[in-house]
Amino acid sequence: MSAFVAHDLTINGLRMIADAASGKLIEYTRIALGDGYMHQAQTPQTMTGLVNEVLTLQPSKIKSNGDGTVTVSAYFTNTALLVGFFYREIGLFAKHPDTGEEQLYCYGNAADFAEWIPPSGSSTTVEKIVDIVTVIGTAVAVTANINMALGATLRDIDDHNGDPDSHPYLLEALANKANKTLVQWYTLPISSGVTSHVDANAHYRKENNIVFVEGWVYGAIAGSTFAVLPEGFRPIQSINKVTPAGTSELGTFNAVRINVKPNGEILFHGAVVQSLFDTYGASIDFSFSVAP
Repeated sequence: MSAFVAHDLTINGLRMIADAASGKLIEYTRIALGDGYMHQAQTPQTMTGLVNEVLTLQPSKIKSNGDGTVTVSAYFTNTALLVGFFYREIGLFAKHPDTGEEQLYCYGNAADFAEWIPPSGSSTTVEKIVDIVTVIGTAVAVTANINMALGATLRDIDDHNGDPDSHPYLLEALANKANKTLVQWYTLPISSGVTSHVDANAHYRKENNIVFVEGWVYGAIAGSTFAVLPEGFRPIQSINKVTPAGTSELGTFNAVRINVKPNGEILFHGAVVQSLFDTYGASIDFSFSVAP
């Protein structure tokens, strides 16, 4: 899970907002993902494109949040991805209301907090709903070039079912059922001296006998337990997962292996440069089956 530590509207995006305040339409065209680092002199505001664009996603949904922002969403999977990449860049493009030229509206870069997306055919299938929440100010008209070939996602259905105006009587009946349960995330109990990234808090959940663990942690010592899953969220036998490698100005941050024991202990193993581990942390984004 990438943590976009640098993100903002671009200069072109700000200009579009100013034009839209007078009634002109903002039309979002696509979401782009890339793996490039920003150069030293670059900021999100000055970007006009991605440093190294890897793929384009067609918007599947646009939603006004009622607070001067909108959420533009797109579906992504690695099932047709030929080459893996670090999900480091994200950009939302829109048409200029006067010229019709496509321009970068907002941009984010995760730098060394990028998530590794493996290619198709690997042991991990990645499916994501990519959301970009962006400012529209007082614009009265926004739209998106929606990919009508996409069907409703599970989250679309959940949003619909959670809308009290959709089918209130059914919702009331379901809410009154004594056996109704909600799937929720729990904060991962981490060891003393280990911390989570503020934008990627370590947490876990269980759904249909699958445990999901996500987040970004700092300060764990290789070979030592840095977190413990409670009973009911532990694997039947010891499992191993590999986190991605990365680079920084201090050098190479090697891939590490995560080991989850039947007693719930989670450890990092493998080649680790401890100073990089302390400074940049490591991704924990994995899942495994548990006994029903």
